[in-house]
Amino acid sequence: MMPLIIHSDSTKIYAEKIAEEYKESKIINVSKIKKPEPVKDVDVIGIGGGKVIDYAKIIAGKNRALVIPTTAAGAAATRHAVFWDKETKRKIDIKTELPIIRIESSFLESLSKDMIQETSYDALAHSLDSYWSKRATITSKKIARKAHEIIANQIENDYENVVDLVRAGNIAGTAIDITGTNITHAISYPITALYGISHGLAVGWAIHPSAEYQKCDLKIPNFEVNFEGINIDKKFIETISKEAMTYSKIHDAKRDITEERLIELLENKI
Repeated sequence: MMPLIIHSDSTKIYAEKIAEEYKESKIINVSKIKKPEPVKDVDVIGIGGGKVIDYAKIIAGKNRALVIPTTAAGAAATRHAVFWDKETKRKIDIKTELPIIRIESSFLESLSKDMIQETSYDALAHSLDSYWSKRATITSKKIARKAHEIIANQIENDYENVVDLVRAGNIAGTAIDITGTNITHAISYPITALYGISHGLAVGWAIHPSAEYQKCDLKIPNFEVNFEGINIDKKFIETISKEAMTYSKIHDAKRDITEERLIELLENKI
């Protein structure tokens, strides 16, 4: 079958390189796909970050997509995918097949520092949400700790080994495939949906207060996240806290939280 190769703006050159392996192929930018839906009898290849890989998994349907991750988002290691519904401004979660993973180290050499940083926050949040999840198992906690150690070390050492970071992101993805996410991600979703902040930065902003509230015994790297052009004031805190509470998974963390307590927790960041 002629493969459908999905890419992002930054991975088009790699999609074209992969296309050379086939007699015929179709290449499409993920930004051109308004709503991902399963397509029958198509081999799907996704080259890029979390959005590209999630769309590839959805479009592949009951087949397994081949994914080549270029970030630490960890989507390659999960049996579900998400996309943002622009009309409702809500995250849609869809069950998928676990994809086949192929890591091309040469594809990681040109990653921008901003992209590496943002996806490292996402990967760190995956490991932490899984670690303190009330759905955690002995296995998932072991996996989450392993991912956390590598990711935290990469953040603290200015991302000296991006290949290790991407692999650790997939390890963290394996952990959340068992437990799902919870408080950190629930806080991040309205920041992305209502204010247009990238998921990586949004979830990075939520890591420290979440870890503080969950009384996490893992070391959290010291970093700051700033939202350019957005005034983080009481109204901002109240808005995202109210919306965060509408995501049922916020209650999957071991220490549950109320809207009032969440507001109080996040106000400490002002």
